[in-house]
Amino acid sequence: MSISDFFDLMPHQVSFEPLVGTNMYAKGGYGDPIVVEHARVVYENAKTTDDTGQDVIARGKIYLGGVFGITPKHRVTLPDQTQPKIIRVLQYPDEGGAHHEIVLFA
Repeated sequence: MSISDFFDLMPHQVSFEPLVGTNMYAKGGYGDPIVVEHARVVYENAKTTDDTGQDVIARGKIYLGGVFGITPKHRVTLPDQTQPKIIRVLQYPDEGGAHHEIVLFA
């Protein structure tokens, strides 16, 4: 599968903002967004574990057409402008190293 065929499967655009700090009320402050042009948002429930090891149910997945260093501390904005909590980020390699990420969200 060529990279353009891979990107053809990713019609959505999503953005991720890195957490840069919190205020005295534990409200997060976020940095400049990382806009991902090639993504696929799929809504399906799946049992997974969060970054603390707790069993949780993910409401959906975002397949990213590349590796962007996303973590559960980032804030995601989906195509419908909702901002669900990121539960977990999975990274998949190919023979050349890291290839793409899948972000699971609540």
